[in-house]
Amino acid sequence: MLTVREAINLLSGAKSVGISWGGCVTDIDPTNELEMDAYGDYIVTHLTSGYEKETYELQIAMKPMRAVVEL
Repeated sequence: MLTVREAINLLSGAKSVGISWGGCVTDIDPTNELEMDAYGDYIVTHLTSGYEKETYELQIAMKPMRAVVEL
């Protein structure tokens, strides 16, 4: 299981990272704290490369789910 935050850390040299769900796609700015707080814990179901070099799309679970940390 991989979260959006973990996937973005793996793609550190990417020009653009988008997230998609239910047919919608939006770019996400990894340096934007608010966006990372909103989307960072969502589960990634697929990671695909975009049409341009070093662009990626992270498909998240259809019903966004946050990772659960067991204490």
